[in-house]
Amino acid sequence: MGSSLFAILFLLGSAALVVVGVALRVQVSDAVDGIFGRALGTAVALVPFLMAGALIFIAVRLIKGVRRSFHE
Repeated sequence: MGSSLFAILFLLGSAALVVVGVALRVQVSDAVDGIFGRALGTAVALVPFLMAGALIFIAVRLIKGVRRSFHE
């Protein structure tokens, strides 16, 4: 039960990080003008996307482990 809860929290957290990454990119691009602003916004948005990918990986591994424990 506890692992399932953590997996759900990881999945919801990763979805929130994707939304934050998009919003952060737009905000940085608007604050800094020109091509440098777009490049900086994209670079800053990569951090939440990478964190979201890691959380999704961990959540999927937890879900597989819970599923395996129920089938044995």
